[in-house]
Amino acid sequence: MRRSKTNKSREETISEALAKIEIRRYAVTYETTTSLLGNAPAEGRLVSNEYVEDLLRGRLGEVFDQLPPAEQQQEVEKWKQKTITVFRRCDYNGAKALCMRGDNIKGAFKETAQVHRLTEAVRGLTGALQHGLIVEESVVLFLRRGKPVTKPDDLMEFFLPPTFNRPSSAVADAESLGPPITFNATLKLISPLITTDLIRRLAELVGDIGFCGGRAHGNGKAKLIDFRELH
Repeated sequence: MRRSKTNKSREETISEALAKIEIRRYAVTYETTTSLLGNAPAEGRLVSNEYVEDLLRGRLGEVFDQLPPAEQQQEVEKWKQKTITVFRRCDYNGAKALCMRGDNIKGAFKETAQVHRLTEAVRGLTGALQHGLIVEESVVLFLRRGKPVTKPDDLMEFFLPPTFNRPSSAVADAESLGPPITFNATLKLISPLITTDLIRRLAELVGDIGFCGGRAHGNGKAKLIDFRELH
């Protein structure tokens, strides 16, 4: 059976489109300029006696250590009832290191494009960022002077003003890391809509949106210190 000219033309168009598909990869490195806050809920096994005692010793030091055992346990139980967000822990050379999910970086890029109205200006960009931008690392390590961070610096308390979904104000606690903290990620692009110029500009702007928790309060901001295409 002879193929129609229409089908042949369509096949050629598809072939041409397939030939133009290009997968590009970029390495980015950030250095925080404000405190980085944990954004994972401290639930279940994360809130253990040992975990809270570690927080208290870091926050109260000798004060906690000098309390009688019964009072220490009271302090632990009191803090276990608080709303605490924490950094994720991942295995690194047999130890636990602080990290964030790679999806957190992808989410920040998508939010940056929305804030700057790029998703309105470029048709299809929302879908391209959702499905055509991949952060290759499932978890991204936090580094200080090139070494993985194993413990938070402090526990930060901050005020949450009322919102529609939460009509009353609240006080939240979160693990924090003071700047400078660096982290690296690999961006994989499979959408032609996301050009090199666009991803570079988004990579620069995303630091003003910030990463992890408390971003609306100025936390998690970072500067791009390295951007390069990988071959």
